[in-house]
This record gives sequence, structure tokens and C-alpha cells, in this order.
Amino acid sequence: MTSSNWGLSPAVIKRIYLSGFERSIVYAAKVWWEDIHNNDTFVKIIRSIQRPFALAICRGYNTLSTDAALFLSGLIPINLILNLEINVTSLKRPDNIFNIGLADNIIDIPSKKFFCNPADFNLITFQKNLPNSSDLTIFTDGSKSENGVGAGWCAFYDNKIIHREAYILFPDNSVFQAENLAIYTALDKILDIWQNNWNQPLNGRDLYKWLKFVDNKRILGDAFLNYFLTGHGPFPSYFVKFKIKIPSPCLCNQINISHTHLLFDCHSLNHIRPFFLRQTNPNLPHIIATYKIELAQFCKKNY
Repeated sequence: MTSSNWGLSPAVIKRIYLSGFERSIVYAAKVWWEDIHNNDTFVKIIRSIQRPFALAICRGYNTLSTDAALFLSGLIPINLILNLEINVTSLKRPDNIFNIGLADNIIDIPSKKFFCNPADFNLITFQKNLPNSSDLTIFTDGSKSENGVGAGWCAFYDNKIIHREAYILFPDNSVFQAENLAIYTALDKILDIWQNNWNQPLNGRDLYKWLKFVDNKRILGDAFLNYFLTGHGPFPSYFVKFKIKIPSPCLCNQINISHTHLLFDCHSLNHIRPFFLRQTNPNLPHIIATYKIELAQFCKKNY
């Protein structure tokens, strides 16, 4: 149970979701998700199951789009997680891997040497531009032998391997660390797909103006901040948009004003507008984080 100012903290709700709910959803994904992952209807259904958790974490209005709620809460879209789960499961099915025509000399491809513990890596990047398609399959694996420890992954698309990478680890690393490194690089690709989807001009464009990069570690659970970032809050423009009230002119006689109009643009409030709202290129997240009390007082008096 949560609300904008009481209940479990956003961090606790996210932990419950990731540790319990998400794990139960992706269970046996290879069996039930693989054949329907391209069906838009099923994708919408599975994302609707994830939506209540995202709204609870970001403490947003029910009218907030799922894309925006997931972005604020730092939850990777569940359909992408399911795709990743299928890929991870595939590495345990050698028959599937051999059927894709994996080259015999893949072990001879150039490798990147990481003579440190994989836990010390902050980020692994790759330069190859891969398709942002649900048909993209990524196979990962890690192994250890008398010759050393290594990890690798390959991207399989349109019945052929389009990219592959391998990594040499320190000899003391375990095979489990090698496998985790391979999975980590595959997860990096999932985040890349999520970022490309977020860049598309669909939902959450008010939020996109302020925050442009996805982050699965993000937890923006401040309701007041998210009201302004998304435009879904107790604003005249919001009430008009959802036909709760009829349009009424602003103090400066403008109609159909945005939720940030009074903050930055209304000329009738220039004489009382705080200094932090007079910046040429305002950074709204920074302003709210730094001057939340002052901003709340200004809004309470003028909205």
C-alpha cells in the first residue's frame, strides 16, 4: 500500500518487485514467451502487469504512461527482460546453439583482456550497431579450462551471426564469474534497446525534455518532482487535458498553458518569481532537488 506521501518507500517496492514479482513472471519464459514475444497484444498485456509497480515506485498519477513510469522507476520493460531470460536459458541448450551455425573458429576471434575481477567492471561497451528488434537473439557463455578463463557472446539475427565478442579473464576467476560477465554484456544490449525505444517520439515526451537517458538503477520516487517532470499533477493544464475543468486564461491572458508556464514564462509573475526560476536554460530536476521548499511555496500561492 502506497500513496504520494505514505507507505513503503520506492526503494523497498522496487526491491520487492525485482526479487519476487519479476522472478516469478520470467519463470520458464523459454516455454511460454518465445512463441508470442512478437505479438503486440501480448506485449501490452505483460507490460500492463508491470505497470502498477512502476506507478507505485514513482508515485505517479494513474494517467501517466507506462513508458514514463518505467523510466522514472528504473524498471526495464518486462518484455525485454523476458527476451534476455530466453537468451540466458538458451546457453544451457547446446542443441539450440549448434543449430544457429556457430563458426568452428569462434575461439580464435580477437579477445579483450580483463585481468581483474568482473565485479570491478563499471561498464562494458561495444561499437557494433545491432538491430533494435525483438527477433535479435543474444547467446552468452563463460568457460574455464587449463588454458584459462574466458567469456563471450554473439548476436544472432535473420538466421546468421551478425556480431560476436570474447573476453579473457584472470586465471583465478571462476567459470561462474565468466558466465556472469557474458550475461552482463548481453544486458548492456538490452539497455541499449530500451534507450532507443525511449528516444522514439511516442509517450512520455514531457519527461523526455528533462531526462533523456534510461537507467535501471534510477529510483525517482518523489511525487512532487514527478508531477512537474511529467505534467501529470494538480495543474490547470492537466485538468483541462482530461476534461476535469474547462480552459481558463492565465493571469497573462494566455489560454491552454503548459504546466511549466507559471514557473518560467508567465510575465505577470516576473516580479515575484524566485531567482532559481529565472535561468535561461533551467534544469528542472536540479531546481526541484535544491529548492523544493521554496518551489512548493511558490506553486501553492500561484497555481
